[in-house]
Amino acid sequence: MHDETHSTPRAEQTVTVRFIPQGSVSTVKRPKNVRQLLQRLGIMEETALVIRDGQLLTEDLPIYPGQTIDIQRVVSAG
Repeated sequence: MHDETHSTPRAEQTVTVRFIPQGSVSTVKRPKNVRQLLQRLGIMEETALVIRDGQLLTEDLPIYPGQTIDIQRVVSAG
């Protein structure tokens, strides 16, 4: 007998990314960590802040399915 409670729906294998302050939203197939998320989005690590639940994340921290991640681009004013 197959137990459905242990299977993860396909939609749960993604994370939601909100780009701040632009307000755009994207869904990304679940990356393993912050570094992989930025790579998949084509964003250089030095050019963005990655935030989860109000906490700044470093590149090595894991990201889990179903989470919402905010990305704020860093702009240098010269």
